[in-house]
Amino acid sequence: MTIKREFTPRGIPVRPVFLMRDPIERVISSQRMKMRKRGQLSPDEEVESLRSLAKKLPKQVSIRSNYAQTLGALDEDLGHENCFISFYETLFKQKTYANLCKFLDMNYQEPRWGHKINVSATDTLIPEDILEQLGLWQSPIYHAVKSQLTNVNIDSIWSTSANWCGDQ
Repeated sequence: MTIKREFTPRGIPVRPVFLMRDPIERVISSQRMKMRKRGQLSPDEEVESLRSLAKKLPKQVSIRSNYAQTLGALDEDLGHENCFISFYETLFKQKTYANLCKFLDMNYQEPRWGHKINVSATDTLIPEDILEQLGLWQSPIYHAVKSQLTNVNIDSIWSTSANWCGDQ
């Protein structure tokens, strides 16, 4: 890895941090943010936008969502044990945040846990057929993360994992 090869001789520590988010939730959130930026965020428009996306799903997931490729590269170049690999869903918990501070060799400072920034809360109910299409599309990602992080109970972190990755 170029970064490690160039930084280490200069005495610059390499401390990769990789956070993953539930793949289906990530797709929904990304779509919601795009719509919000266009001023089009209503429940009906959100569902229609997701339905349109589900009809034309690309054969490959985007590089940002290709957790399998990123995990593989991190393991090959640095070893997972030399990386902080965690989940968006647990980042805002004291234990995860404390572990992140320790990994980064930072002093722990208690965050303002109740202060939320850039929240895109919604009560839009996403129809099951759309969730199923997104789940089938993302199932290779769920499987890859489960196979590469065998010490992590993905189903307990990502609520959609058990429903859409074929482990039923």
